[in-house]
Amino acid sequence: MICRKLLQRLTGVLLAIVLIGCAAPTEPPIALATSPQTPILTPVSTLTPNPTPTSVKVSSFEECFALGYWIQSTYPRQCITNNGEIFTEAFEEGVIYSRTYGSTTSDEKGRSITSTRDGGHLITGWSNFACWVLKVDALGEIEWESSFEQELRQQLHLSNTSFSCWLARQTSDGGYMLMGEGYDWMGLVQKPFFILTLDNEGNWVSGQVIAEKAGKIPFLDRDGNLIQLTSAGIPGEVTEAIDGGYMIAGKYTENSPDSSIHMIKTDENGNYVWDRNLCLDKNIQQASDEDVICSYNHVLDVIQLQDGSFVITGIDNGAWSIKTDVNGNIEWIQTYPPEAGGSRYGYALIPSPDGGYLMSGGGTLSKMDSAGNTQWSRTYRGGAFTAIEQRPNGEITIMGRISFPGSDDLWLLAIDSTILK
Repeated sequence: MICRKLLQRLTGVLLAIVLIGCAAPTEPPIALATSPQTPILTPVSTLTPNPTPTSVKVSSFEECFALGYWIQSTYPRQCITNNGEIFTEAFEEGVIYSRTYGSTTSDEKGRSITSTRDGGHLITGWSNFACWVLKVDALGEIEWESSFEQELRQQLHLSNTSFSCWLARQTSDGGYMLMGEGYDWMGLVQKPFFILTLDNEGNWVSGQVIAEKAGKIPFLDRDGNLIQLTSAGIPGEVTEAIDGGYMIAGKYTENSPDSSIHMIKTDENGNYVWDRNLCLDKNIQQASDEDVICSYNHVLDVIQLQDGSFVITGIDNGAWSIKTDVNGNIEWIQTYPPEAGGSRYGYALIPSPDGGYLMSGGGTLSKMDSAGNTQWSRTYRGGAFTAIEQRPNGEITIMGRISFPGSDDLWLLAIDSTILK
């Protein structure tokens, strides 16, 4: 049951990404210039610009744009003259870097991003049926890339299976613990969960299949140790609570009209503390609020704010957020309809120092106050954001997908913490 529900949750997120792709602008995108790549990841080819009748000397992006040369619609935009010169638009204030990672031989999909002690990031996901891992430094430069398929088949005896990794922790010795899951070749039937141990250069050390336990969600604690969280049969998103325990936010029956959002609190050992069916909360007074909580909606993230309250986000026809107090009682419900000219989805959240939070979605980063009101939004053209991470120094890294003709590449956008001030 747990595995099937987690599969349904993953399917919901993938469906949301497809919806974003459908709602994206129809301008013809072309590839961003990327930094030098490893032999596995190669830069995306640049499209040939449309020829123009005359050749005019160009010295900047603004001049190129004004002359009507080819403009790509991704972030940052590039203008390409008829003789092949490329001029790149300046980053907006606060942007540190924007990088794409594409491959000519495989299809890398990032599912999670984790800060590492050296200031970089570890990205996990899947590539060509394999558990895939990418390590980048503080500026997004690739340090190493690994994928594991044969090892999982031979060492863990998982046959007729494709793999995906979705959770990573850095261990005290500088290595990494990964958690992943397997599927049949059609991606319809889930195989067991597994844990991988890697050294600090991404090499396989060991692996272990995790036995499924009824009413439990396998998870890795801060130090990379396996913990079984009591979920009362509810699959969902997990966040580490301030008191050392965990919060699970999800739904009992994803495909039922009677589905509703639940919260389950556990202690630091994963033992049950309390649960709430938010659909039964007495503060629900409007039909629109009931539609968010009590019907078929996908929960995509949950975080705890500095005051101990929790915020849950997900998607319907746009984004929505629910805030509860520390005991799971609803304080408010906010909905955010699609913005003009684009889509808006609540994929991922991080708390902000002022008691509010940041929400990333379909190419949009939004700052919310503690009441869920939008203080500002910034749209970065060309992609869909699916994860957000804040480094210890305050810098924010958003992970997503960006589409080019013939490819769909991993995208990292790093932003300085000054945007929060």
